[in-house]
Amino acid sequence: MTMPKDQPNILFISTDQQHFEALSAPGNPHVRTPNMDALAACGVRFTQSYSTNPLCGPARTSYFTGRMPSEAGVLGNEELYRDDLPTMGEWFREHSRYETVFSGKWHAGGPPQTYRVPGFDVLVGGINRCGIIGDASVAASCESWLRQRDRSRPFLLAAKLLQPHDICETIRFVGSPLGPGRYPGIEGDLPPLPANFEYEGMPAICQVSPQSAHWTERDWRFYLYSFYRQVEMVDAEIGRIMRALDETGGLDETIVLFTVDHGEGLGHRRHVTKGTLFDECVRVPMICAGPGRFPAGVVDRETLVSGLDILPTFCDFAGLPVPSGCRGASLAGVLTGGAAPRRQAVFAEASNNRQRMVRTLRHKYIACRDGTECLFDMVDDPDEVRDLSGDAGSRGVLCAHRSLLAQWESGLDLAPGVKAFAVPDGPGT
Repeated sequence: MTMPKDQPNILFISTDQQHFEALSAPGNPHVRTPNMDALAACGVRFTQSYSTNPLCGPARTSYFTGRMPSEAGVLGNEELYRDDLPTMGEWFREHSRYETVFSGKWHAGGPPQTYRVPGFDVLVGGINRCGIIGDASVAASCESWLRQRDRSRPFLLAAKLLQPHDICETIRFVGSPLGPGRYPGIEGDLPPLPANFEYEGMPAICQVSPQSAHWTERDWRFYLYSFYRQVEMVDAEIGRIMRALDETGGLDETIVLFTVDHGEGLGHRRHVTKGTLFDECVRVPMICAGPGRFPAGVVDRETLVSGLDILPTFCDFAGLPVPSGCRGASLAGVLTGGAAPRRQAVFAEASNNRQRMVRTLRHKYIACRDGTECLFDMVDDPDEVRDLSGDAGSRGVLCAHRSLLAQWESGLDLAPGVKAFAVPDGPGT
């Protein structure tokens, strides 16, 4: 018995801590990602896709619940989300015949690696904080399951890979006596530093990473080189999963969504790892592929996309209602050549509920609880090095973004104990 065409399988693949340009499809010459590129070639690649938080636990909670981290109560990596919010798996099980299966890093209101994911059957696979080993087991478990699955039911398979998160371990290695000096002969392959490498930004919003404070230029470039190799490792595991799907005849019946929980500093503003609301940390790749369902090879540069959109998009394609209170919008319309979500902006939270971001098509606004603000023109200044918040000519734009943030915050159903965010009201008014 084959699944009806109008209720597709859903394969949800994500990596961890991958910079939005760390794939070769956009033309990055320093990395080779044939499997991510293949997804982009048969689907839609969104260039304006944003995480709800540049930290693993909060970001992952959003795409499994459709709620902002402050609503779910997951402000850092250790909190548990509020128990009255259904997970994606629980929702699909309650409202459909979908078989819901999970493998890899959970970390959405709970520990990174666990055998108990609400609403999902968990496949054994993955090793916490060791993607170079664990991702192979995640891909193998997904491959095995795909080859033996019950073909009478549609599936929702979440494959949560860890690389290039191992860059956190590489950063410790670079600063050690056993660092990059042990690898002579690779100088010609080391990527150049980013254009905004020397810019530190405003201290309240972005600080130089202490792990890298004493690095040489070669140390920095070796770190970049290592990051791209780790991206290539996880790309190979994505290829293994996709081959199993294809070889078992499921490719034409499956919608594949690939994204990332958050980005990586990658030397911008001398920053490593995550946590800031600059694009290198909060902007993420997103590719949606559906052979025969979506236009192929489309690059969407206009639609503002949020991690909140994943759950309503899956519900839309599966013909299910969207959970009450879900903050995202389905991307089904824009994916099938119709209308994009009607939104002016996407939003993000950071720094344990102390910072907020508003991203409109032209501008980005960042606000802190202490009243610090930044405003960037993302068209004229994509590197985010010219803060316009004190520019008299930008006061109208600043106030408009404050208003957008205030309106958004007023509509949130904050988790018990979470402090509401007060939007700055300074000289821009």
